[in-house]
Amino acid sequence: MNGHKGPNQTIVVSPKSVVLRQSTDFLAVTTSHVLKVLEYMRTHFSSGITVEELARQVPISRSVLYRLFIEEVGHSMVEETKLRIGEISKQSGFNGNISFSRAFQSATGESPSEYRAKYSPICHDSTILPRGES
Repeated sequence: MNGHKGPNQTIVVSPKSVVLRQSTDFLAVTTSHVLKVLEYMRTHFSSGITVEELARQVPISRSVLYRLFIEEVGHSMVEETKLRIGEISKQSGFNGNISFSRAFQSATGESPSEYRAKYSPICHDSTILPRGES
């Protein structure tokens, strides 16, 4: 740095962890309409969302959106994940269940298991509702 030539060896430093940013924390989808619906679902996940509400977010019909969503994501908009909380934590980029649970509770006011029990999506007249409501 003071005019001296540096060593001729390459030093590799492995990353400690990978931090997902909101701008890159989405599935790789090719359809902008599906991406817009996924973003809406992400920001409104704590309230009951209807398929019709999701369809209003994009300028295509509900049936076309439903088909595109299944093609792009691999399941319908109302399908519930059967993954264990630990697996969801890992796939979300958290180092452990505790940090995931704290972040989840901070965002929703409920633990992941409380949330799952209360808001387990069910299909009722094309509506995603908290369990026990109709």
